[in-house]
Amino acid sequence: MKIAIYHNLNNGGAIFQLENLIDNLNKDHEIHVFSPNRILSKFPKIIHHYYEISVPKNIFGHLKQAIFELPKIGEKIANDIKKDNFDVSYVFPCAVLQSPDVLRFLNRKKTIYFFAERKREFYEKTSYNHNNPRKIIARIIRLPVYIKDYINCRHADKIIVNSQFSKQILRKTYGKDGVVIYPGLRQVTPVNVKIVNTDKAIIVGQISYIKGYDLAIRLLSESGYGEVTVIGRKTDDFQSICKLSEKYRVKIKLIETENNNKKNTQLKRHGVFLACQRNEPFGITTLEACYNNNIVIGLNEGGTPEIIHHGLNGFLFERGKIRIMSKILKKIRKQKVISFTKINTIDWKYMTNNIIKISNE
Repeated sequence: MKIAIYHNLNNGGAIFQLENLIDNLNKDHEIHVFSPNRILSKFPKIIHHYYEISVPKNIFGHLKQAIFELPKIGEKIANDIKKDNFDVSYVFPCAVLQSPDVLRFLNRKKTIYFFAERKREFYEKTSYNHNNPRKIIARIIRLPVYIKDYINCRHADKIIVNSQFSKQILRKTYGKDGVVIYPGLRQVTPVNVKIVNTDKAIIVGQISYIKGYDLAIRLLSESGYGEVTVIGRKTDDFQSICKLSEKYRVKIKLIETENNNKKNTQLKRHGVFLACQRNEPFGITTLEACYNNNIVIGLNEGGTPEIIHHGLNGFLFERGKIRIMSKILKKIRKQKVISFTKINTIDWKYMTNNIIKISNE
């Protein structure tokens, strides 16, 4: 097939999924990538179409880009795709708008939108200072972004979502239905796993409120941990989380890297992985922890329960029941060998085949 792919993504789980999708598609299909950024330039075999765009310096520049620049680029990209007779177009999210303008201009019957999440800042608390007057004013100023995301998503007909949780969010927020294809996840025949207990805990993800670092720190403190390894980048919440870690006497050993090999090496050196993200749509890092034989302690919400099954490949807890979970974690810490059951693995080819199947329907 001749496939057009649109995205305007930054580094993160969605771009990691897209990279692996391209890597598998590239073997049997002709791939063209249309984008305002060059983040996928490391794939020399695919055909790149770049549409230069300015980098906003403040909230007003951001708003100007969302209202005036991105619609023009979206329409131009859609016209360029339609001229070249592609078999299918895969549309990934936009870092600015979430649901991109290109959805309004493409041929709906030949387009698949990969819905990852809604603009969460408009629907839920996403930071420690979420209700700060400045943050509230910023959201009011950015209301056009909220409206455009809604309108653009409503124009998508065929939608792939990353979890059953995201499918519910899509239906509840946008009144649309989607097909669940988990990013990289393939269920396997359950197999018993034993690992040497290193008595080390690790968290992967940006250091923010929405990633549940406050919950993780409290849980670690209750369980007797004095240190946690963190692989992630700093956000505006970083100082608040550092103060919290000092209060609960849990030292953060920060490793700032986006190198996947280094991340996997660290995962293998740690026994316990904490997945305390609030309403995480899916959680590729959680799946990676399972793949690297970590036992996962996860928050029982979002897409995490679709990866972790309580008592099998990890344990799940509620936000208000950290003390109950700490008792389980204390028992795990006493074990020289940690035993659990592996129920899934990472298989990007399996995901790609499922996407191709839907593309041909």
